Amino acid sequence: MVVYAVAIVQLFAALLSYSSNSSPALANSFMPGLMVGAGILGAIALAGFVLFLVSMYILSKYYNAREIFWNVFKAFLINIITGAILSVVLVLVTFFSGFNLISSAIGGSSSTDFMTAIYGFLAIVVVLVVVVYIISIYCGLLYKRAFDALADKSGVGEFKTMGLLYFIGAILPSVGIIISWIGWIFAALGYNKLKVAPPPPESYPSDVPPQTDSYSSSQPAQATKSCSHCGAENVLDANYCCVCGSQMP
Repeated sequence: MVVYAVAIVQLFAALLSYSSNSSPALANSFMPGLMVGAGILGAIALAGFVLFLVSMYILSKYYNAREIFWNVFKAFLINIITGAILSVVLVLVTFFSGFNLISSAIGGSSSTDFMTAIYGFLAIVVVLVVVVYIISIYCGLLYKRAFDALADKSGVGEFKTMGLLYFIGAILPSVGIIISWIGWIFAALGYNKLKVAPPPPESYPSDVPPQTDSYSSSQPAQATKSCSHCGAENVLDANYCCVCGSQMP
């Protein structure tokens, strides 16, 4: 997503540069509104994505599944790093290619040299597009893994649909934005179905010995003898039975 945003910003910058050269009045009237609108949309998108990261972190803690948050966070870092590198590379390529084209035009170089400079610029752009495409597919796979793990832990099937649609959207960039937004609709439905499970009942380990009377268990067992008349148990040194009163042997 960040990579797409960088590409859009570069495109608007090129359009504004062209309009400022062709019609300065139009550029001066159009640029402030564009910058304000881009800033507002960027702030809203950033705030929404931060809330999304926080929610995935909370869910990963709740379900004790690290992959729910880690895959999304890793995709976010890859997008940030790729966007930063892409911005620097685009600026450098645009600067040096423009410098070479201007030098060729001023120096009176042949049309072959001029076309060589253009083809070189286009080759670099194609390589960048391929790299961004591969990175987008990998990030889509990370999102799919995160939502698959969330679906397995929560039992909500909409999250699996979200992960699959997001991955397909990364593979098909021509319609990827539409497919990805459909996937986010399924994700919203899945979040709405999440329910907080009641805490499990307290259980005790089976290896805990049963509690007994500490006083009685600490006393040693006394020796007894039976009465020959009634069979009652008497202490060993008793002279008479405690039940029938007969003399003990």
